Parts: sequence; structure tokens; C-alpha cells
Amino acid sequence: MKKVFLVLAVVLLCTGCSKSDENEPLTDYPEMSDPNDVCTAMDDLDFMKYCYEKFDVNKDGKVSIHEANAVEEIYIYGVKSLKGIQYFPNLKRLWCTTSFLDVSKNKELKQLQLCKYNFDTQTYMGGALTRLDISQNDKLESLHCSNNRLEYLNISSKSVRRVVCDGNKLKELDTSKAVNLSSLVCSNNDLSNLDITENICLWELECFNNPNLTTLWINPEWSDWANSDLCDIDRKVTTVKVKK
Repeated sequence: MKKVFLVLAVVLLCTGCSKSDENEPLTDYPEMSDPNDVCTAMDDLDFMKYCYEKFDVNKDGKVSIHEANAVEEIYIYGVKSLKGIQYFPNLKRLWCTTSFLDVSKNKELKQLQLCKYNFDTQTYMGGALTRLDISQNDKLESLHCSNNRLEYLNISSKSVRRVVCDGNKLKELDTSKAVNLSSLVCSNNDLSNLDITENICLWELECFNNPNLTTLWINPEWSDWANSDLCDIDRKVTTVKVKK
């Protein structure tokens, strides 16, 4: 445990000279103060402890690059930051709640869940994440980020098939580049306009309880689908427009 606190102190000394918005995307990724330990690039003690306990296979008190490359799954909740996650390049599944996340370097990621199911309340509990960009994750198939504080969400990924982003603060959502999207749940946001004309694979849509959403743009072939049980839209959507 002394090692963990020492590592954290080193990281804080290296990064504490300049303070940046915790929600801004990383431009300069934190370097490892110890080139043989990826955990020295982390700034969250709980994330460090988790990685030491789970991934230090040879028990030398470090998580080497080789050990990090072998990691395919991470499940951790209630951490403030996942800085350092970029040193797990073969990560396929990430389930977490956090305030800061940049997965642009996790090219193998297939499943990203940013909320935890509460069996007592039967609801998903999210974190304090305000920004998320999955445009660099070309293998991501599923994104579940319910009940965070998202004000910005970039889902410009051709591989993503299911996006659940209900219970956030989104005022706009561009789905035009998510051409393989088949299921979209964006209820309980602040959307004022939704254009799904480019999502030719879409078969399920939930967008209720967006108080300002009055217009839904759809593909010409979907006029019957928009009135079916597969499309759950808000009663305030007064206009369903066909884009030709």
C-alpha cells in the first residue's frame, strides 16, 4: 500500500503544475514516471489499486506494459478519473462509472458501459461524465451511458450498433455517421431535433420525455415504422418529417 501512495505522489507532482478542466479530452497523454509500470500514468488512487490487484500477475509491485497488453476487461465503479486507460490497448470490455474518460486509444474496445445496475431501485446509476467521444473506436458495438451528466456525445462510429444514452443533458445528437446503428435509446434528455434518416439499419427507437423535441426526421421507407411499437416517441413530437 505504501508503494501505491508513493506512486500517486509522484504522479501528482508531475502533473500538479498545470491544472486543466477534468472534462476536457486529453491532448497530451500522461506519461509513465516509471516506464515499467503503466499505473504511474494514473491520477486516481482507486483505479491504481484496482489495477495493481487485478493485473500485477508476477506480483512485482508493478503493472508492466506486457501485463497491460494482456488485459481485455475492466470493471470498476465510482472512480473520479480513468486517466491511464490508454495503456490498455487490447481492452475489449469496459464497465465503469467515472467523471473523466478518454477511450480514443482503446482501438479494440467492443463494449462500453458507463453505468451500474441497481437491483434495489431497478435502475441504472451513472457517474458524473459530461463529455464522451467514441469516434475513434472503430470496433465498438455497444454503448450504454444512461444517467450521467452528458452534455456532449460523439457517436460517429461506423461499428456501433446499440446506443443507450437516456437520462443525460444532451441538447443535440448527431447519428448520421453511425450508419450501422440498429437500436437507439435517447429518452429523458433535452433534444430539440432528431434526424435518423442516415440510420438505415435502425429498428428500435426510444426518444420520449425530451420536452423540446417536436420534430423527428425519418427515411421515406419508415412512415409505417414510425407509428409502430418499435418506435416510442414523445407525444410532444408533433411533426414526423420525411427527408427525400
